[in-house]
Amino acid sequence: MAIGLDTSVVLRLLIGEPRAQAEVARRRIERALIAGEKVMVTDLVAAETFHALRHHYDVPQRMALSRLQEFFSAGVVQVDPVVAAEALGAVLLRT
Repeated sequence: MAIGLDTSVVLRLLIGEPRAQAEVARRRIERALIAGEKVMVTDLVAAETFHALRHHYDVPQRMALSRLQEFFSAGVVQVDPVVAAEALGAVLLRT
């Protein structure tokens, strides 16, 4: 079984606000991992999260890319398709 994270959940995890929602998201992911569930993020969610970080939270481009790459490479979530995470790393190298 797998759970999918939407853009708002990924933002809560990266920004940490609202704190209560970020904590609920973190605990749900912990339960999923303990249960052996995959935690998935689609390429669309990755793109929307990048856009939101830049335009709604005023996160500089390089920092937004770096935070997303760290999030995806931590081994907690899987990006679908995998090439989306690889593309993110390639963009980060070019900036």
